[in-house]
Amino acid sequence: MKVLIVDDEPLAIEELKYLVGQHPQVTQVDQADDAATTLKAVNDHHYDVLFLDIHLGDEDGVKLGKTISQFTNAPQIIFATAYDQYALAAFDAHATDYILKPYEEARVHEALDRVATSHSESIPATDSLQRPWLAITAEDRTVVIQKASIIMAEVTGNEVVITTTDGTYYSKQSLAKLEQELDHEVFMRVHRNYLVNLTMVAEAEPGFNHNYQLTLRTGQKVPVSRSYVGAVKTALGI
Repeated sequence: MKVLIVDDEPLAIEELKYLVGQHPQVTQVDQADDAATTLKAVNDHHYDVLFLDIHLGDEDGVKLGKTISQFTNAPQIIFATAYDQYALAAFDAHATDYILKPYEEARVHEALDRVATSHSESIPATDSLQRPWLAITAEDRTVVIQKASIIMAEVTGNEVVITTTDGTYYSKQSLAKLEQELDHEVFMRVHRNYLVNLTMVAEAEPGFNHNYQLTLRTGQKVPVSRSYVGAVKTALGI
């Protein structure tokens, strides 16, 4: 599961980030501290879970939650706050759960387990994840490619370039949408503009400013941005 924690208190974020990271099904934990940053993050990435504080400075976390709940493929929202009197308002914002500070690891993991169970029950057997192929529409034609043949995908300008063992394809489909249709245990977002097939990674080496760089078996170099380094290292067993 990919998680975004939204809180304007650095210590609260660090505490929750640690507890969430201990859950066996969590693969990525990012953070935001205001509404604008949160909306951008949710638009740019596909998160499974959003831990959202009720009070974000002068901003209303419940109002923000209601806005995000209307998004297509919105993350499940868990309100995390020191105040218990907002529970009813939180569930009106379509919250999955509501946990109180100070956090308890068992309670945090219980909330994540609820999300994991709900997610697995909501995916039908005919879901696009189950299909071994992917339909790519570009201009006036649609090309069907095998998912296993995909090496990497990169955002270039206003299109996504998909490199496969059979050739290169161009699509107007967003990288986030492509990511949703691929097996998350094999294909991983490593940068805002890059998604790679982990089975194609030959080398991983640290770069500047805590970033990483992957070398694929094809010789291609792919940057790993700082926010994805932890998840990538975990996935590769580094």
